[in-house]
Amino acid sequence: TSAVRFLRSRQNKNFFEQVARVHNSTNLHDQSFLVVNAVGLDRPGIVSDLTKFVTDASGNVGESRALKLGDHFTLMMLCSVPGSNEEKLRRAFDNAKDLHVTTFKTRDPKTIEVAQKVGYEGYFKLSGADNPGIAFKVTSLLAKHGLNISHLKTTDEEAPFGGTTLFLMEGIVNVPEALSAGFNIDKIRSELVELGDSLNCDVSLEDYSADEEFVESLF
Repeated sequence: TSAVRFLRSRQNKNFFEQVARVHNSTNLHDQSFLVVNAVGLDRPGIVSDLTKFVTDASGNVGESRALKLGDHFTLMMLCSVPGSNEEKLRRAFDNAKDLHVTTFKTRDPKTIEVAQKVGYEGYFKLSGADNPGIAFKVTSLLAKHGLNISHLKTTDEEAPFGGTTLFLMEGIVNVPEALSAGFNIDKIRSELVELGDSLNCDVSLEDYSADEEFVESLF
């Protein structure tokens, strides 16, 4: 199972702040906003190459996330660029050497409506023997009950004894404030435990109160 890690820990904070500081003096009323996802074999200079494209197009890099999976490196970032330079930036990304880059146009983050209030938020964790479909089965159960996954991390590692591969998954889930009449957290926990038993895994779901430092320590 591939390791998936959203790198939000403090040790990476300075890196992301540096990426976000690509400044310019452009007309803020004529901006295009792009979500950029770049993947390629890991090598020095990937971030530098991509952010240079943004700078050359008189754009800015805002929020970003980076991670390494196997021998590949991926970078996701939100860019703003003058509307007249949007196609120039897209072409630069398309021609990036040894990288597969996709771009999606999005709205100005400042104009996006405030997220709906959360009615329930929980932290779930699974650990146990790895087997095909384990992530699908757990996340499908959560989705069946209307739980949205806002943060997710999965890893696999060798067990201390016996050479068995252990699968670890943890994340934050939530449900909008307008909870459905049938929403029953105890029932969901019971179903998760039953599913864990059938998969030879331990699964838990605990109430969670939003704590940014806690999330950063996990992801």
